[in-house]
Amino acid sequence: MCQGRVNKIEVMNAMWNLTLSLILGFFAAAAIILVFLVRLAIRSHRTGVGTGTSRMIGLKGKAVTEVAPEGRVIVLGEYWWAYSRMKIAEGENVRVVGIDGLTLEIEACPDRAVIPRQASAIEHNDAS
Repeated sequence: MCQGRVNKIEVMNAMWNLTLSLILGFFAAAAIILVFLVRLAIRSHRTGVGTGTSRMIGLKGKAVTEVAPEGRVIVLGEYWWAYSRMKIAEGENVRVVGIDGLTLEIEACPDRAVIPRQASAIEHNDAS
């Protein structure tokens, strides 16, 4: 009876004939992936929410429609309803100065340093 169990274990070991280098390689790859994911989780936890009220004030964007006194803007790649005390033309750079619910209060921003632009895999050439 004991002999039968030993034979069964030897057959199972023969089926799973894995080399030590293969096993170590698998565990090394799994460890690298785990370390990468843990670092991403820690970084995400430290960063916090990116669209809170206090983080939106001072951000720059672009008017998608004319804002007179209300219209649409794009800030951080997201479309927002916005209002302004002055007339802002479509395509003009804007800066967030306040938030009322889900509506941004904006003002014109002549600074062209940080301007969101439409990203495209196909470049447009208006000369053709």
